[in-house]
Amino acid sequence: MISPVKDLSDNKNKTISQVEMKVLVGDEVFDFLENNENQNRWDQLFEKCPWKTVFQSRDFISTWYKHYRGSYYPIVVQSMQGDDLIGLLCLAAVKPNSGPIRKYDRLKILGAGHYRAEYQVWLSEPHRSEVFIKSALKKVIESYPKSDIFLRFVPNGECLDWVELDPYWKKHCIVQSFRRVLIKMTEPEFPKLFTKKEFKNKRNRLKRLEGFEFSKITDLEEFKRILPDLTDQYDFRQGAMFNKFPFRDAPEMKDLLVELFKKNILHVTVMRDGEEILASIVAVTHKEWAHLGAINTHTPFHGKNSPGFVHFIMLQQMLSEEGFEVFDLTAGGDLYKERMANYHDYVYTLLFTQNKTFKIKRSIRKAIMSMLVRASIRPMSVELNIKRKFYLLKSRMRLWKEKDVVFTAIKKRLAGKKVTPKLLALEVDSATSKLPIQKNSLKDNLGFTGGGTTLSKWEYLQETMRKFETGETSFTWVKDGDLKACVWVGEDADEEVPIIKDFYIHPSIVNDFNAFINQVAEKIQQKGKIVKAKVPGYDTRLFKILQEAGFESNGTV
Repeated sequence: MISPVKDLSDNKNKTISQVEMKVLVGDEVFDFLENNENQNRWDQLFEKCPWKTVFQSRDFISTWYKHYRGSYYPIVVQSMQGDDLIGLLCLAAVKPNSGPIRKYDRLKILGAGHYRAEYQVWLSEPHRSEVFIKSALKKVIESYPKSDIFLRFVPNGECLDWVELDPYWKKHCIVQSFRRVLIKMTEPEFPKLFTKKEFKNKRNRLKRLEGFEFSKITDLEEFKRILPDLTDQYDFRQGAMFNKFPFRDAPEMKDLLVELFKKNILHVTVMRDGEEILASIVAVTHKEWAHLGAINTHTPFHGKNSPGFVHFIMLQQMLSEEGFEVFDLTAGGDLYKERMANYHDYVYTLLFTQNKTFKIKRSIRKAIMSMLVRASIRPMSVELNIKRKFYLLKSRMRLWKEKDVVFTAIKKRLAGKKVTPKLLALEVDSATSKLPIQKNSLKDNLGFTGGGTTLSKWEYLQETMRKFETGETSFTWVKDGDLKACVWVGEDADEEVPIIKDFYIHPSIVNDFNAFINQVAEKIQQKGKIVKAKVPGYDTRLFKILQEAGFESNGTV
């Protein structure tokens, strides 16, 4: 698909070659990427474009296309003038489940990289920008007329002035601004961040750990070795806070990070206590910019010392020493980012749609978000709260299939806080079974699938994170990738005896629970002392299960 496009360059004294624009799709894109001349042209255009970010680099986009080709259909619009590449727009359509992409499907077309690319924008020189992007979007629309096109976080608002000035584009586009949080390390006030009392106190407490270390990962094999732990920490916190599991939902993300590491695009730092990873940040870098565009994690087991916060501050110091000038904490309005920021600007989303109903919905959404921002309310928090309420409603409706769980929940509601918990005791024998029981395992807890409880996965992980952050201890058993049992262990303050509480038992292993609980009891038993269990007074089902496992009634709390 080739069409002539008038070039509006101000160079009138030279003979101007005709501009040709072409839309490449599917395998055509991969053929384009493998051509050495095209690679060189892309790199040259990238360097000429003043609003480029690392997410428009050939290394980043070609790597993302390669690893996500099973989920996204690549679309590239290129504009050539003679032998020169003068415009490039890299997009991707979400592949439908129904089969191959067809022209009149209503597709969701996104900037290449989707959520892995923090910024999505075209490449061109400034004087060609408006002509190129208008022509490029029209070519995509001709190819897929019913589709919606989204560009997430265009980093330069001047690139989008044409939307308001041209009636056609104003009719079909929505532009929305988002406040971006930056740390400019060239600012005179920047070094004062390292002298703040809060940071110094928390850093010093962490440094007292015997195996404390803060380091940059430069070895590929070391990065691959620690990556599973980083992904577990990331998915655990994302699951607890947002009910999202980026690595479990898209396994190709691990391979993407490894490939980007090989291309020297990632800046990876970890904070450790021996082999335990306390915090990590995988930033995406280009020249003087470091973007918080990959992952950042911290363990829930050292919450009082804020390892995530301390890691951020120590990383800023490292980045400054390495010559970086800007640490981009990205848009989103997170409070922890605002605590560290010393500069703000704006980035923009661009939506094109010819669907009137969808345009109205998105316009209303934009108006509501703007109203919330003016009222100092974080739109993402409101949206998350609404999503959570609908999610929990669906989760509760599914529970009616499990009669035992429903009856227990009704008893709990009727009992309120009046029923006294019951105590049981167990004299521990050596466990004959050797189940793969883990202590304080994020990975195991991520295997929760529900069943046998009123809790949804979102609620379960939220509660698990809270318990870990307050110093509680869990023991878990996973079978075939699914969490089958979990108990939490404390201590009876009066008798200094381990006490097991807060049980999760999947219905499929009720008959095998004896082996699990006896093995846990053996692990936590103190010399010559019994192990206790605390059961809610209304939960006769759990009481019976524990009695069958060898526990005997030991009174009430």
